[in-house]
Amino acid sequence: MNFQKSLDHLAEQVKLYRRTNVMDGEALNSILKEITATLSYLTGELTRYHDKYQNRKHELILSGTSVNKAEIITDVEIPEVYLLRRTIDSGYEVVGAIRTNISYIKSERANV
Repeated sequence: MNFQKSLDHLAEQVKLYRRTNVMDGEALNSILKEITATLSYLTGELTRYHDKYQNRKHELILSGTSVNKAEIITDVEIPEVYLLRRTIDSGYEVVGAIRTNISYIKSERANV
């Protein structure tokens, strides 16, 4: 799986979640599985991009650039770090919502 395909896959799974009946536990579980696997992959990508980010920032600082300016330059040169952080955070919000739905379904089944 590559970076852009993973982002697209995550977006499709979120759209699928929005269209899914909240009482369809099997579909929710399948979506949860796909989203968590994709988020795991994206977390690995974030680690790689973060290393690039830190190395570039370090190079700029060693060349005499101020820390603040080095951060600004690195943010522009390696925007994937910001994108991945926001995407992963949002993805885990969706995971939490799906888990809540699944938990509700389980408690409803237990009470019937």
